[in-house]
Amino acid sequence: MTPAARVVRNKVEQAQPFAVTDVLDYLIAALALLGARSRHFLAGRLWPDSSEAQAAGSLRASVFQVNHQLPNLLCFSNDSLFLDPAVTVDFQRVRWLIADIENAGAEISAAATDDLLEADLLPGWYDDWVIGHQERHRELRIQTLERLCLAHLAAGRYASAGSTGSAALWA
Repeated sequence: MTPAARVVRNKVEQAQPFAVTDVLDYLIAALALLGARSRHFLAGRLWPDSSEAQAAGSLRASVFQVNHQLPNLLCFSNDSLFLDPAVTVDFQRVRWLIADIENAGAEISAAATDDLLEADLLPGWYDDWVIGHQERHRELRIQTLERLCLAHLAAGRYASAGSTGSAALWA
């Protein structure tokens, strides 16, 4: 998820590009990573240096902007916010790919492998609430790349094993 973000609903990319400000990016990323959360939790997480009232106001303004730029992206339930279940997040696609690789019988395409090789989570983000997610994602990616490297070796695909093993070392 970057400022060049795109929205995909029900496997169809939305036709209109949209500008994402840092604040909107953080809100969308938080919901993608954390799932449904209360407004109070999100306000405190995204605006930790603001008073409770200021953080709540910033969240209201951000929700308004998201709803204006990307109608129906956000869903509401009681006091909780979450992304529309029809929205696909790249982070989720990588997790599904990792689950497929862990399934011993799964055949993984070269394109899917490339997705895994380049699947850093929110590169360049250094906020406290993101770093733990980045580390867990990185560890899972390394373990999966190692598993994939061993599968390539066992199948005699030495070039693929080499590039996958190298990616695991540099991840």
